[in-house]
Amino acid sequence: MFKKMGFRQIHDPDLDLASLPSSYKSKIALVGCGPASVSCATFLARMGYSDVTIFEKSEYVGGLRLVLYPCVIEANQSTPWRH
Repeated sequence: MFKKMGFRQIHDPDLDLASLPSSYKSKIALVGCGPASVSCATFLARMGYSDVTIFEKSEYVGGLRLVLYPCVIEANQSTPWRH
């Protein structure tokens, strides 16, 4: 689906960020650091948005899968996902 929409796997190095409209420099806040927010932030960055922040209230990122499956937290104690 994203391939059909023209989304690249990485930020397009040929994209001139200075030529983008000012809306691409607007602050964007995503609430909750679950899979959807992380995916959304990734795609926004690929499109050229430069000020995307994800806010998470809990100690761990990953969303409801960590609440529904607490064993994931124990397995990921030393991973870089822990902030």
